[in-house]
Amino acid sequence: MMHRWSRALGTLYRRPVVWVGSLLLIVSVVATAQLIDGVLEHGDLSIFDPVVERRVPGLRDSALTVVADLLTYLGSELSIAVFAAVLVLWVGVQWRDRRLASVLVAAMVATAGLIVGVKHLVNRLRPEAWATYGPPDGSPAFPSGHTLGTTVFLGLLAGVVIVRFRQRWVRVLAVGAWLIGSVGVGASRVYLGYHWTTDVLAGLAMGIGVLAVTAIAVEALRLRWTGWTPGARREPEPA
Repeated sequence: MMHRWSRALGTLYRRPVVWVGSLLLIVSVVATAQLIDGVLEHGDLSIFDPVVERRVPGLRDSALTVVADLLTYLGSELSIAVFAAVLVLWVGVQWRDRRLASVLVAAMVATAGLIVGVKHLVNRLRPEAWATYGPPDGSPAFPSGHTLGTTVFLGLLAGVVIVRFRQRWVRVLAVGAWLIGSVGVGASRVYLGYHWTTDVLAGLAMGIGVLAVTAIAVEALRLRWTGWTPGARREPEPA
């Protein structure tokens, strides 16, 4: 077993996905650290948060509000948990790929831990009640849990689609849904007045970091179990 792991780790650093993933992880950590520092010191990008807070209410109309409410509902912790459970069952039961299903579970659990941990670490107040369109939320604001959870889930879904399907249009659609969905949910949180802009930026940055670690982990496991193709459908074993 140790020989397999040492062989896998010995070749891991030569894989492009590891280099790209490591670069994205570094960018994610640096961006998150800068955002936290700015929030705590009331500087950097956070100085623009009150400006956005004052201007957003004037942009609201009935149609945009319906869209924002829908995006916020779809990106809520409960909705993402349900969607993630469906994805895990799809991969684990339908494709019989328990290894990939375990990685997906680990990524979502790590995301939930990050949301709770960083929120209580930074302990930032949300925008004032007058700027909020809906019932008040007294939980810490930084980072946006909706944005972080959606970014990770849709990124995992896009990754599963990319490794499972070969059609270019399907892959492009999956990546596009990830980008549009993540940004859309984040924008809805600012639009409805529940988050500062930097909360959303932190959610996006941290989500990319989680996805980068997940991609590296999948590649390491793939090398550890030679012949394992993540997302490949397994045929039922003969009785």
